[in-house]
Amino acid sequence: MLKNKPQYDIKVASENFPSGVARFTIYNEAGIPVNEQAIFVWHDDALKMNLQTNKPDYINKDSVLLSLSVKNKNNEQMPGSFSIAVIDTSQVEIKTDAENILSYMLLSAELKGKVEAPYYYIKHPYSEATKALMLTQAWVRYVLNDTLRKYDYEKEFTINGKVTNLFNKPSPNTKVTLFGRQGQYGVFLKTRSPMPPVLFPFKIFLSLLQIA
Repeated sequence: MLKNKPQYDIKVASENFPSGVARFTIYNEAGIPVNEQAIFVWHDDALKMNLQTNKPDYINKDSVLLSLSVKNKNNEQMPGSFSIAVIDTSQVEIKTDAENILSYMLLSAELKGKVEAPYYYIKHPYSEATKALMLTQAWVRYVLNDTLRKYDYEKEFTINGKVTNLFNKPSPNTKVTLFGRQGQYGVFLKTRSPMPPVLFPFKIFLSLLQIA
């Protein structure tokens, strides 16, 4: 448990995590998550495949004998079931950083939205680009229902209020004008407070005007 300190510096060995997306979540004393950080861990432990043919050149419709050797990162032979697809590279473009099984299982499936050139992050797991990807597409929003809010959530683009006089009494049929500006855009609002017997609330629907 962490408390009574403005800042903490905690180091965790990446060897304790398998390759893929790891998430660190902070909980408050009530066990409610309040923050989360995701990182990408890569131990370069993909299987190493070596494919060899029985001869360097072939004629049309010739038989091809292939020999496949698969090893792990410790250079140990690995058994398995494998499939192969043969394409004509003059007809099909090969993108080296495109999605593949490895990048999908370890990265893309854990993130939100589309990841451009996902295999790039496998090749550069600790680059600034990978850190930025984790900050933008691996974030999680926690809705804290017990958080007290000063103002209600806005249901529409309006301004609400009431008009009173110096004695804090309702002031009916009073002109209300609001003008605001930010950069080249401005907002101009105009209305009147209603007549009795209501408590004189007013609601103004905002219109955005471009000021030359």
